[in-house]
Amino acid sequence: MTLPTHHHMPFKNLMLLCGGFALMASFLVPSSAQAFSLGEKSSSFAVVNIQRLLSETEAAKDLSKQLTAALEAHKKENEIKEAQLLKEAEAIDARKDSITKEAYEQEKTVFKAKVNKLKELAKQHREDLDKRSAEALIKLRDQTLAIIKEISDREEYDAVFSQADVVLLKKEANITDEVFERVNAALPELKM
Repeated sequence: MTLPTHHHMPFKNLMLLCGGFALMASFLVPSSAQAFSLGEKSSSFAVVNIQRLLSETEAAKDLSKQLTAALEAHKKENEIKEAQLLKEAEAIDARKDSITKEAYEQEKTVFKAKVNKLKELAKQHREDLDKRSAEALIKLRDQTLAIIKEISDREEYDAVFSQADVVLLKKEANITDEVFERVNAALPELKM
C-alpha cells in the first residue's frame, strides 16, 4: 500500500531532523570512559552489547537448540497426526455413497472435531514453548544484568549503556567480553 505523497514529506522531515540530532549527539558522546566532567566529579560510562549476550552466550545457544529441537519434534508429531487425519478423511469420502446422508454428516462432524482438537493442541504446545522459552530468557537476562551491575559497582560506572544506543565510544569502555565470560561461567546451560 502506497501512502499519498503529502504523507511522505513530514516523515522525511522527521527523519532529517532525527539524523541531525544523531549527528549532533555523536559529538557529545564521550571518547573515553572518563570523558564528561560534571562540576568537580568526573562521570564514567561503559557500554555492553546486550544482543550478543542474549544470543551468543552458551546459555542462549543451549536455549536455541532446545527450542529448535522441541519445534522439530512437534512438527514431526503433527505431520504424523495430519497424515492419519488425511487417511481418515479419504476413508469418509470413500464411504459417502454407501452410507446414509445423516451417517456421512455425523462422520464429517466427528472428523472436524478431531481436526479442531489437533489445531488446539498445536496452539497450546506453541504457547507452552513460548512461555517456557520466555521464562528461560528472563533468567538469562536477569543473570546478565546482575553481572553488569557487579562490574558497574566494581568499576564505579555512573551508567552502562546498550552498545546499540551509543554512536561512538573507546574500546576500553566496552565491557561486553567480561560480561560474556562471566555469564558463560555462571550459566553454562539453560533449561526450558
